[in-house]
Amino acid sequence: MSIDELPTSCEAGGSKEVEDYTVVIEGGSTATLIVNPVQLNFTENGGVQQVGITATVPWSVAKSSADTWINSISPSNGINNGIISVNVAPNQTSLPRSATLTVSGSGLSRSVTITQAARIITPSLTASPQQIEFGEIGGSRTINIQANLAWQVVGLPTWLTASPVSASGNGSLVVTAAPNNTTSARSGSFEIRGNGISAFITVTQNAPLRITCASPTGLEAASVGYAHTVLFWNEVVGATRYQTRYRINGGAWLIGSIYEGTFISWGNRLPCTAYEYQVRAYCGDNQVSDFSPSIFVNTEGCNDIFCYSYGLAWNDWIQRVQFSTLDNDSDFDFGYANFTNLSNTLLRTGQTYPITLTPGKDEESKLVYWRVWIDYNQNGDFGDPGEQVFERLGSNEEAVTGTITIPTQVPQGVTRMRVSMSLGDFSSPCATGNSREVEDYGLVIQTDNIFTVTPTSLNLDAGENNKTLDIITNSSWNASTNRDWINLAAASGVGNQTLNIRIASNPSTNAREGNILINSNNSTINVTVQQEGASSTGTGVGVVPVRHEVTSESGCVESRVNFILSWTAECTTANCDWVDISPDRGSGRATTVKFCYDTNTSTESRTAQIVFSDTRGSSITVGIVQSGMSNAASLVSSPTVQAQDFVLQVYPNPTKETVFAQIFLPQAQTVKLVVADLSGKEISRQVAHLEIGENIVPFEELKPGIYVLQGIAENGTVERQLFVVSE
Repeated sequence: MSIDELPTSCEAGGSKEVEDYTVVIEGGSTATLIVNPVQLNFTENGGVQQVGITATVPWSVAKSSADTWINSISPSNGINNGIISVNVAPNQTSLPRSATLTVSGSGLSRSVTITQAARIITPSLTASPQQIEFGEIGGSRTINIQANLAWQVVGLPTWLTASPVSASGNGSLVVTAAPNNTTSARSGSFEIRGNGISAFITVTQNAPLRITCASPTGLEAASVGYAHTVLFWNEVVGATRYQTRYRINGGAWLIGSIYEGTFISWGNRLPCTAYEYQVRAYCGDNQVSDFSPSIFVNTEGCNDIFCYSYGLAWNDWIQRVQFSTLDNDSDFDFGYANFTNLSNTLLRTGQTYPITLTPGKDEESKLVYWRVWIDYNQNGDFGDPGEQVFERLGSNEEAVTGTITIPTQVPQGVTRMRVSMSLGDFSSPCATGNSREVEDYGLVIQTDNIFTVTPTSLNLDAGENNKTLDIITNSSWNASTNRDWINLAAASGVGNQTLNIRIASNPSTNAREGNILINSNNSTINVTVQQEGASSTGTGVGVVPVRHEVTSESGCVESRVNFILSWTAECTTANCDWVDISPDRGSGRATTVKFCYDTNTSTESRTAQIVFSDTRGSSITVGIVQSGMSNAASLVSSPTVQAQDFVLQVYPNPTKETVFAQIFLPQAQTVKLVVADLSGKEISRQVAHLEIGENIVPFEELKPGIYVLQGIAENGTVERQLFVVSE
């Protein structure tokens, strides 16, 4: 209160009196939370829209965890006024959708409704294939369905079943036909229907086959390799075509195509695999024979340490390989040939050698892809750096050339070279299948001699000792010892290696000395071993040698056993009944143990592990490795010619356009001569009455390719010869 004028709230001085009071105001909150707009409407494409927030309090935004189609809300919280951005994904469904955002703070809550339109989808329904065929025994086929709608199978014939009969969207429909027990072929159709759209499927099934002719006889494998088998059989009277089938280890039969000739070439076989083959004849429409009795064929390659590589080479193959002094005109090899049986080609490190690779073909011009590998480090593969030594892209009508330089640091010794020619792309060294032919060759690499061994002397105490020798060489090496108390972990090797040595404890009080002889590069290094005597005898077992490698024939080998305590010998390998151990127990020093083994009639090698152990628990294992019998087969083997049979030969081979059949007959008779390609398709046929002795029959105007000439005498004797027509 002032007597002079109206006072202000903060004025001091003058004639006035001031009093302060506390006032409590109830009701009328000042908190504010407003959202605008309260609804966001998105198209099917989604996108980003914004919501404004007016607030005097902290706030946050939340959505349901089920609304995953709302990609983001940014920011999801704030203080006072702000703007949030809502990001919505495209709607890929045919249904609209909605969600609610909740903005809350200081006890206040506001909602924002979000809606999104449905995707407009044009109904679509397609099925492939639209025509399916079944053999007389029935079976199943798969139809691929592309759809954006629900569909169902309608009008299915009674001899068909389908699974599933209805579904939605993309999927597969499996149609199964029952065996045809009628007397004729049958057909039908059905539709896959959805939303007014239909896909129509036509189905046919062959008539049942009737057994009306005799089964073929004389089924034989005329040529067997790593990856192929050529089959021949006798002609059936009245038959026009033939069909073969095969299976592996009693599995499901796989049926081949139908061909006219009495032979077939199966390629892309698995190496070292047992196959079972049969053949049947076709004598007319739906008229067949029973399948013939089976023959069993083992493909080659069981003892090859290198990876397999092969393919189909019916139309394009490796004709000739020339490298240094190697010159092999190999011709057609059915996809793979192992020529390591040829004389090994000598190469020297640091030298450069020319290489020429020539293709063969019987069809149109194509690109061919060449690669060559050499196993330089002799470890049984072609995958190490630098072992791919040649690569060219060329034509199947001309040779490719180049050079290969042998590195200076590779070890000397025997190794392998692999040549591959493929279609479509460059091959890897272990590729199989597709269009490819592969040939392997043996090489011998020589270099300047490098050979050292360290240390060259060992001075040891009387106890058991384990030592090592460092062998440095660029060649192969072998090691031996003149003492049975010195045990070598390896008797041979290639290149640099650490040789582990075990020296048995010295049971005598006298010192002893032995030698280890290591040979490499035509020289020998002597390592002297000196061991002190012991004050008391030790206990232990020593056996020399600890490994025997024997041939497939039966025989006996010996090991010298040196021990202190009683010992026993036992074979620990399964199926060890082919090895006899004598004696199999004993006590005392310097005993000779004999291992006698049976003949190995298998093509697979086998190993027996014989463990010598003493009463203290010490043990040493002796290994006996017996090789398998060879199962190599010639490229084409003709039936044995008896005195009453005729002899068939062809010349020249290879030839150009014309080949001459040379027939020797014990008596005049009519002979049927047929030329067919490797698919069995007949190319030319002649039936001639020939005289006793030599007869010459020409076949002219043959296109380049590989053919079989088959001659059939009046008494049913069959002779076959494989020949090549080159360009």
